[in-house]
Amino acid sequence: MKKVIGGEAELEKSELYEYFTDSGRSSIKLILNRLKGKIFLIPNYICEIILKIFDEYEAEYSFYNINKDLSIDDESITNKQYDVLYVINYFGMDHKIGNTIKTNKIVIEDNVFLPIFSNNQYCDKWVGFNSFRKISPLADGSLIKSSFSLSKSIITKKTYLEYSKIKY
Repeated sequence: MKKVIGGEAELEKSELYEYFTDSGRSSIKLILNRLKGKIFLIPNYICEIILKIFDEYEAEYSFYNINKDLSIDDESITNKQYDVLYVINYFGMDHKIGNTIKTNKIVIEDNVFLPIFSNNQYCDKWVGFNSFRKISPLADGSLIKSSFSLSKSIITKKTYLEYSKIKY
């Protein structure tokens, strides 16, 4: 598998594909671009920006419940029809979804509050991302790790420069 990071990160042996984007939003867009036509199950406690991105990509989605302690209400997932489960690890919380997720489903882990993350649930079809803006002094940037390849064609230097210029 071709590594795209370089430097010291190149030394780490990984079975995952890794990508850098300019933001968590761009990471979500890259992931949704790869998962077109899938039905998503997303938490009912979610940032409005994420919903706008799903709507922009005309993604079909429904909601599952989040408990008051920010854990997943497993029962609200059990009888739902979906292809992709979107999990948010709120403030670095690591959900245990192994018993909840069916083996043929894709899992997206939103790790925007985690500097280091991996496929800790050992899902066959998994993609996770973070946001450097939320975990460091950096104003932008996001790391994606995935068990399947994503199309890098929507990551463009022009988009990055425009976004960064506005943000800085």
